[in-house]
Amino acid sequence: MFTDVNSRQMIELPDTMSLDSIREYRERVRQLLALAPTRILLDCSTARSVTSSHIGLMWEMYVDCRQKEIELQLVNVPEQTLHILRTLDLDSVFFPSEAPPAPMETTVREIAIPAPSRQYHDAIELSKLSIEGSIKRFMHILEELGLGSIATFEIRLILYEVLMNIKLHSGLTRKDVVSFDARLDQSGVVLTFQDSGKPFDPTEFTEMQAPETAAREGNVRGFGLTMINKMVTDISYVRDTNETNRLTLTKAWEYRK
Repeated sequence: MFTDVNSRQMIELPDTMSLDSIREYRERVRQLLALAPTRILLDCSTARSVTSSHIGLMWEMYVDCRQKEIELQLVNVPEQTLHILRTLDLDSVFFPSEAPPAPMETTVREIAIPAPSRQYHDAIELSKLSIEGSIKRFMHILEELGLGSIATFEIRLILYEVLMNIKLHSGLTRKDVVSFDARLDQSGVVLTFQDSGKPFDPTEFTEMQAPETAAREGNVRGFGLTMINKMVTDISYVRDTNETNRLTLTKAWEYRK
């Protein structure tokens, strides 16, 4: 919904990223832009688990407002959303005249991982329910190990982005299965995904335009792959002879001194 607050217009970022909620949000944005206000406030508190899709909607609105010379101001921005904006170099775009928000703690304390490592495996059907259940199970493992909140958040986000990318772009059905393996030790975590979908090598992905350039030219950006690349230490991809995709992501821990 959007409301008028002291002659300024406000709209809420949607929580869920269903096709219906995205369509409804874009229609409300269109109606709001037609009013030609001088400033729009985008309330980000309603998005409880932010993803690249949320960032994409925020970017779309920023570009639309810039083209119409309307000021866009983010309000009630959760720390995790701020962390993603900073990771994607978007904090200076969305907060151009403000002091940058203080960064979240990205280091971790000592992790309770039995030597030499902790192994984990899951077989995940490509339905929304199955993906959410898999993420929840793995997050429980990370909580048991005492991993820091921001490292846990980044791993959850990486897992979500990879699985949703496979679901949406691999050509597989919701009943097809992705094999997910993780190895955690004192140095970091290695995440391996295997699927039988269409070949796609994310290591060939090149960095997108700088935010300021993309905004000036009115370009729509995708953020999922950029987010993954910036949150991991290493990424590798192999298309096996049996036509299986194997994606391996390594994330090293940064220990608190």
